[in-house]
Amino acid sequence: MNYNFMKGGMQFADDKPPDTGYISLYGDGDGDEQNKLQYTKKTVQTHSKLKDGTHLKFTLYNIESFNKYENENFDLSNLIDDMIDINSIEHLYLCGFLTKISRRELFIKKGKVGEEGNKETHFKAIGKTLYKLLNENIKIKTEKIKDKIQIILAHSKEKNTLCIIFNMSNMHSNYYKSLKNSLPYTLFSNEKNLEEKIEKSQLENLIEFTNEKLVIKPIADSSKTRFLLGLLFPNAKGKQQIELGSTTSVAFPDEVYHGGGGGNNTKELRQKLNTMSIKQLKRLSDKNHIKYGNKNTIKSLINNYMKHI
Repeated sequence: MNYNFMKGGMQFADDKPPDTGYISLYGDGDGDEQNKLQYTKKTVQTHSKLKDGTHLKFTLYNIESFNKYENENFDLSNLIDDMIDINSIEHLYLCGFLTKISRRELFIKKGKVGEEGNKETHFKAIGKTLYKLLNENIKIKTEKIKDKIQIILAHSKEKNTLCIIFNMSNMHSNYYKSLKNSLPYTLFSNEKNLEEKIEKSQLENLIEFTNEKLVIKPIADSSKTRFLLGLLFPNAKGKQQIELGSTTSVAFPDEVYHGGGGGNNTKELRQKLNTMSIKQLKRLSDKNHIKYGNKNTIKSLINNYMKHI
């Protein structure tokens, strides 16, 4: 796979919509609902062809950006079906990218094989690095809440290859430098030859394609919303994305979206509605075709909504 997946652009391999879900990078059972991140994935193929005349196909993942990391685990086994056994990955690449007004930089590291080449060891090192980066770096206290790390994955089952891309462009450049220097050299080698072969614009185009085609929808008050949804509807499977504003949406289980959360959930549903703004409550009422007239307080909108479901 090497760097071929970055060359010549790419497209979806079929007409099916991307798959979406939630993942905790800490692994199954580590981290509560508040810490789960959205992800979107899709099989893609390159425009250019390999030497054998075929297009390179791989699965592209976009993981919701984050600026908090609460333990030292890094686990993708619940995200990638073919990676339940992470030691099946023969080739592991880490790629860091930074673009600012006056600079563009990238680094590439490859997981070493041999006595210390166990991929589980590599993943633990990544988790420790992210934890240290976002908890021991004092500059985090001065950064804006929107400054976050983005992770993009390119995984080829056929080639037994995984590339983890850390897009650091929304962070202070010190984070990029710290990430680059903190990954242990005993486990990851610097791939200077690869860095020279890859044009920075190629990686930038891949990131732009990912963000344009594999969209992570903003969620209103995401941590609180996910926590409450997990308590209210732990077995809910279907979810509806309800637009609450021009750039904001919130995921509701089907039973809320269609009205009727069940008799035992009335109190919990009212508590959930109390976390929403007036504008969000009006949007929710509109989606359920509930008229609210001149009601312009949170309490009156909630009472009106509860009366009609």
